[in-house]
Amino acid sequence: MDRNSPICSDEATRRPTSVEANLSPAPVTMLYSYRFWTGAAEPALTLARDLASAGHEVELALDGRRPGNIRERAERLGLARIEGMSCSTHALPWQSLWDVLILRRRLLDREPSIVHSHMTHDHWLAVAALRGRKMAGHRLIRSIHLARSIEDSAWRRRLMRTCDGLIVGVQAHREILVRHHGIDPARVALVHGAVDGARFSPGADGPEFRRRHQVPIDAPLVLMLARFQPHRQHRTLIEAFSRVRHAFPTALLALAGRGEHEAELRAAASRLVEPNSVRFVGYVPSDQLPSAYRAADVAVWLAPGSDATCRGMLEALACERPMVLGHDGAMADALAAAECGIGVDWRSPESIATAIAALLGDPARRRACGRAGRELVLSRHTAEARLEAVERFYERVLELPTTRGGRR
Repeated sequence: MDRNSPICSDEATRRPTSVEANLSPAPVTMLYSYRFWTGAAEPALTLARDLASAGHEVELALDGRRPGNIRERAERLGLARIEGMSCSTHALPWQSLWDVLILRRRLLDREPSIVHSHMTHDHWLAVAALRGRKMAGHRLIRSIHLARSIEDSAWRRRLMRTCDGLIVGVQAHREILVRHHGIDPARVALVHGAVDGARFSPGADGPEFRRRHQVPIDAPLVLMLARFQPHRQHRTLIEAFSRVRHAFPTALLALAGRGEHEAELRAAASRLVEPNSVRFVGYVPSDQLPSAYRAADVAVWLAPGSDATCRGMLEALACERPMVLGHDGAMADALAAAECGIGVDWRSPESIATAIAALLGDPARRRACGRAGRELVLSRHTAEARLEAVERFYERVLELPTTRGGRR
């Protein structure tokens, strides 16, 4: 973890958590105003589950207005929901006002507590609910999941300064908040993303995935698993792979995912590379994700989606896959911490092709990168490490005076 983060200092390392010290953990009200189990939903709700398991009284406010699977997932995780809230960007003004009143009434009986927001809409709801001296015992925490959430603008600076603490999963985001938004460094915590290293691990079921998708067992396989969106750079990867095929004519590229740009990508593949050398394998169900990673010789992750911690990258690293990574955000953090792959300019097909070819042509390097990546995940990207970091930050913020209504 970042040694400059206050939650990673020697003093913080020595201090026991509230549970270890037999103190009552602070209640947590967690807000997540989106309807689907995608992007940041998994890290947000699994953190809520882990906090509840650690003894915190946790309540969730979720999108209750639109159809989606987020509420079902919360029920599976055994999480309690605040009933009656819309908590939705599609709520009418009077419904959002009702949300504020419900939230405020709930919080009046839970002081002191943590109010943990994950999205801009629910952040504003929390700010409105926490107005006034009666709410001074509560602390507002915001998790940053997207770079655009902290773009430098007057209204975003104002919003960020309503927080008593901010949690980021990327070192660069911490620097932006401190340098450009003027946030006190003591109020910004770097908390790394987490994956299940037991589930995502080296294994022998990679051939099963290859058979399912007609990939020869001995064909060099490059995998990218991400939703088909322009900013994820699938088109650039396809162009890069056309160059890789000159050196590795039997290599195949598997693109796993779905999205509105699939037809466009299929057309690009048909123009740029030989027939059947790019396999569109579709959406990979959760229970098949480990075997998909294990089937690959090289995994590629060029740009973050809606989870800045790049959970898919961490899953591949946990499975000991050597990686070609865009040199940005959580990918840059991983490359700085371990020799787990090769960083590339995600805009350059030549850069990507050179990196893929270097790994395909060097089995020993692939094995070394794979081992380094898994060691990185097990050392700092576990649910236990995330829980400990968040609990310590909660406790630190509760000890600091609230910032609401004043300047830092």
